[in-house]
Amino acid sequence: MFAPTLPRGRSTSPLLGVTVSKRRAIAIALLCAMGGLAVGAVVGFRFAASLLNDSVASSAATKVVFEDTVLRRLHDGGADEAGRYLQNDLDTELIVVAVGVKAGYKLAPEERAAIANIKRLRELTGYSPDPAIRKMVDNALALGQ
Repeated sequence: MFAPTLPRGRSTSPLLGVTVSKRRAIAIALLCAMGGLAVGAVVGFRFAASLLNDSVASSAATKVVFEDTVLRRLHDGGADEAGRYLQNDLDTELIVVAVGVKAGYKLAPEERAAIANIKRLRELTGYSPDPAIRKMVDNALALGQ
């Protein structure tokens, strides 16, 4: 078979029989790569935004159910039970704050003051968290100093 001789810097595609310069081939490859990167970034951003939105909505819906329970207890005269629900919820929030501080979050002075106030009120009322989480809650309350 006769193989055609191509000018230097040119190649031919065995599938399409197209002659393309190396520069043009590299430019096309780079444009395709950048296009793929852009599409991937957009898809990834939309996925992350959707995931975050679902997480926020789920958290809010859970909070609505919790607060509905507390309000019903208060309405039915169960202030002590409603108070326990609120204290248990606060235990969870305190643990989350402590984890955030450990990861680098800096508490504002009013946040430290609120934690110190919660600690003082708990000492006055005698509230004690569930033994399974007591150490974590105590560590969180120590942030109020």
